[in-house]
Amino acid sequence: MSEPHFDVSLLQNKISDLILVIDKNHIVTFANDAASDFFNSNCKEIIGQKCHQISLAASFPCHKKDSLLVSLYDEAIRTEKTCSATHTVLLSNGRKRIYDISACPIKSRGGGVLQVVEVIRDITDKYNMEEELKRRVKELEEFYDIAVERELKMVRLKNDIETLRMRTDKSAP
Repeated sequence: MSEPHFDVSLLQNKISDLILVIDKNHIVTFANDAASDFFNSNCKEIIGQKCHQISLAASFPCHKKDSLLVSLYDEAIRTEKTCSATHTVLLSNGRKRIYDISACPIKSRGGGVLQVVEVIRDITDKYNMEEELKRRVKELEEFYDIAVERELKMVRLKNDIETLRMRTDKSAP
């Protein structure tokens, strides 16, 4: 019985997350259509470039001391484990986008890391919904606190009225 066949073109054009495969020399060996759209280049132009050249337009790798970015690529190679982080990017139009980035090492049969698969997902909408939800929960909590305080004042007022009524009843002839 033959092994099931996996159609690599599914990774190429059916997944909306950006997928890059990067070798140990920081060279991109695979990029899907989502990466092509994101970097405004076709896949053939991306493949063969250093990852920092396409993602940062930088001439040095992310792991250099003077880089502000932490390289998940290097962490994945060093730890031989999947690493992830969330990055906020300010686009040229002034809008903020938030990305969840995972770097997964691909090991050889001998155990060493050959390449790293980076998956980049835009989570801006999810983040914005979560922030809106937090804001609304806070509003509801504030409303609840106001309503509870109002109710407690009402109870105190009723008790005060009852106390006054009892005093009046006692003092009445």
